[in-house]
Amino acid sequence: MSDQQKQKPIETHRDGRLTAAIWANPGEHGPIYNVRVTYSYQDKNENWHDTPTIPANELLKAARLSEMAYASVARLKDQDRAQYAEQQRSSAEQAQGQARGPAR
Repeated sequence: MSDQQKQKPIETHRDGRLTAAIWANPGEHGPIYNVRVTYSYQDKNENWHDTPTIPANELLKAARLSEMAYASVARLKDQDRAQYAEQQRSSAEQAQGQARGPAR
C-alpha cells in the first residue's frame, strides 16, 4: 500500500459517484498539492472500486469537480502564503529584538 493510500486527503469534493480528492505532500518550499478524480462503481459481486476512468456521461460532473478542486487548491495556497509571510514577520521582529539587546 502506498503512502498516499495510507493517509487521507486534506479535502474532498463529491458529486454522485465521482470524487475529487486533494492531497498535500511536503515540498521544499511548502506543500505540493495534487488532485485525484475517481469514479466509484460496483462489480458483479457488489464490491465497490474506484477508477480514474470517467464515463463519458459523467465528464461534465468531472469538469465541475475539477473546477471546485482548483478553487480549493488556490485557497490553500493563499493560506500557505499568508502563514509564510507571518512567519517571516515574526522572525524579522525576533532578529531586531535580539540585535537591540536587552531593554533597560
